[in-house]
Amino acid sequence: MTKRLVMLSVLLATVIGMIAAPGTARADDNGGPMLAPGPPPAPQYEVAPVVPGPAYVWVAGHWQWVGRWAWIPGRWEIVPYPGARWVSGYWARAGRGWVWVNGHWAGSGPAYTIVTVPPPATRVDIIGVPPFAAAVWIGGFWRWTGGNWLWVPGYWTRAPWPRAVWVPGYWTRQGSGWIWFAGYWQ
Repeated sequence: MTKRLVMLSVLLATVIGMIAAPGTARADDNGGPMLAPGPPPAPQYEVAPVVPGPAYVWVAGHWQWVGRWAWIPGRWEIVPYPGARWVSGYWARAGRGWVWVNGHWAGSGPAYTIVTVPPPATRVDIIGVPPFAAAVWIGGFWRWTGGNWLWVPGYWTRAPWPRAVWVPGYWTRQGSGWIWFAGYWQ
């Protein structure tokens, strides 16, 4: 029994380390380490809706274990820095079950850019009526394109897991410039 507890503790510590590793994104976070009793069903077929803006990439849906398998639909995510590409999360066999390994952003380029020109004043988005029950509004923001500011409009989306809350991104002054801290789900 003690040997099993030690093995389970090591497994959980490894999974937590993979989930909390630097560079992981919250775009497809299942909300913490979960040990599923078996492999997930086959992925569901999805048709990506119209891209909400020029700086987005499609993050495909995936299965989440919540005592049963629940499908988390895909969604558009903002590319956090030039040259970034999305590496999808996946379910991996672990001992007597399966664990979720979060997706993450990879690719060349810095994870941040220092911009010497302050961002313009935030625009007010016209939000309108939610297109479906439990829709979450992701507000628009200014994006630095390397030579000028581009307004990325806000959009409606689904939360990636139950009770997920969107924490909006923001620009903050750092020394002689401005740095963008991207929004994320928590």
